[in-house]
Amino acid sequence: MRWPLLLFSLTVPCVPPALALPQQAPRFLALQAPAEATPRPVGLPLFPGDLPWLQHDEEVQELSSRAAVTAEEWRRWLEEAAASLMPRVRLRGTETGLLAEGAPEDLTRLAQLSREVEDCLEARTLEGRATLTLGDEILEVPLALRSGDLTSLSITDEREFVGTWNAEVAADSAVAEPAIWRLRSGWSLHLAAAAAGRDGVRVHGRLERTLPGTLEPFDPDTPDLGALQRPRVERTLVEFAGYATAESPLRVEATGPAPVALELRFTAPDELPSPGGWTVVDAAALGLPLPWNESYDGPGWSASALAAMLASPLAEASVLWAGELLLVPPGADALAAQAKEFLSALRAPQRPATAEVVSGDGRGGRIPLLHGVPGGLRQEVLTTQLVGYRTELATDAWIAEPTMIARRTGLALTLHASATSLAGVGSQTHEQERGQVAADALAQIGALEWGTLRRRPFTLRQATGSEPWSLAARAPLPRLTVRQLP
Repeated sequence: MRWPLLLFSLTVPCVPPALALPQQAPRFLALQAPAEATPRPVGLPLFPGDLPWLQHDEEVQELSSRAAVTAEEWRRWLEEAAASLMPRVRLRGTETGLLAEGAPEDLTRLAQLSREVEDCLEARTLEGRATLTLGDEILEVPLALRSGDLTSLSITDEREFVGTWNAEVAADSAVAEPAIWRLRSGWSLHLAAAAAGRDGVRVHGRLERTLPGTLEPFDPDTPDLGALQRPRVERTLVEFAGYATAESPLRVEATGPAPVALELRFTAPDELPSPGGWTVVDAAALGLPLPWNESYDGPGWSASALAAMLASPLAEASVLWAGELLLVPPGADALAAQAKEFLSALRAPQRPATAEVVSGDGRGGRIPLLHGVPGGLRQEVLTTQLVGYRTELATDAWIAEPTMIARRTGLALTLHASATSLAGVGSQTHEQERGQVAADALAQIGALEWGTLRRRPFTLRQATGSEPWSLAARAPLPRLTVRQLP
């Protein structure tokens, strides 16, 4: 049986390539983390021990800026924004930033968001001016630092001197080598500042002035050791805190042999930009540090802790954080207003105060304070004193190594202000006599120094609105009066 032969013709239409591949290939975009995501050294380092000289084997205390946001926080911020605005974008972290993959239009929006975030960080810059009075000299210095960061101004001189001798001993020989110390004089100002809403700019500061002084030679009068040098300098040191605006400056004043005065004016932005519709609230004022005071832990209000306190299952969104910033997602206007009111309420107890210190010997000053933040005034003469020897022994050799201590005279005062009182602890010290014990009276070990000091420690407390606290003169110690100004 034969089957019929059937013929078919199939026509395939020609399809343009653009219609055959409706989806474009994904593209890539590399984003660099902001430069402010890396901390950097700031200004003049501090000498340890709160002294104007540095021993040969000591390390200085470097002060570093705090990153506006870390690279990881910046990535998280962009990832959260991209998840809601550009859900098709895929992000990968790199060592220096982010690598985004997605459609061209989404990558364009992401690049724009990254620029807006950087503009927001830049808008946190606080601009101001410091007017410093050093006797008859007046200096005006412009200031610019990011909210929550540190800055330092200084003009100092340093000179080296033989502070002591270090001994080395072996089996049958001994030798002493000079230890070179560094003495710093001049003035320095360290500031931490942060935007504080209607109060202006919150400032924590450390102002120091050290007169050049002298280097007094001292001979231990022993063949094993050479002469050493003892610095003798007059110094004023003020630690203060307060609020400053362009119209209402923050003023610091100290009188005495090393007088100094300071006036600070600052301006801060009322509102930060809203990158991608996010409300950004600056919380740096609630965690502003005192890096020169290791005993101060601060109020403890980090941005992460504040974001956690604002979290609620009834809230319309969740508050994120990056560095010292609170981030409220777009559209959550009520939550943004709540965050601002919350920060304002936490700042309210830390109100400003001013302490006036008057000493009968011409020392004293006016120190601005904030409730809960320690401040203080030191007006001292500082020197060193050889008070003993440490003997190094070997089989057939020995040598004595000098023991040096710092010697302070003058006024030292630490102050704390609260809503109910001004409190503090301090001391007055006066050098009465100073002499030397000859080497031959100490079995040829070496000469020693001796001295007598009249010291009066005290604790003060002045209730708000009451009479000033005072300490009567007891020769040779002068009268001292401390009060909280209205």
